[in-house]
Amino acid sequence: MTHAEAAAWAAYRLKNGSLNVGLRLEVAAGQILSMIANAMGSKTDPRDFMPHIPRPEPEPLSIERVMAVLCAVTPAK
Repeated sequence: MTHAEAAAWAAYRLKNGSLNVGLRLEVAAGQILSMIANAMGSKTDPRDFMPHIPRPEPEPLSIERVMAVLCAVTPAK
């Protein structure tokens, strides 16, 4: 494989995603399941149905944010 062919395949993968058939089926199923769940009144993301697709890590909470949330909570009367 020449460098030009490798670059063309890399560009294809960036545009179209993985060449793995299993992952492509998982993405398609996740999209369909998400549409069905959303049509039934749920608020889901297709990634909720894709266990092998990495999700971004949530930002760690800062002490200032935690204190702001705790101070905003008022006791029930």
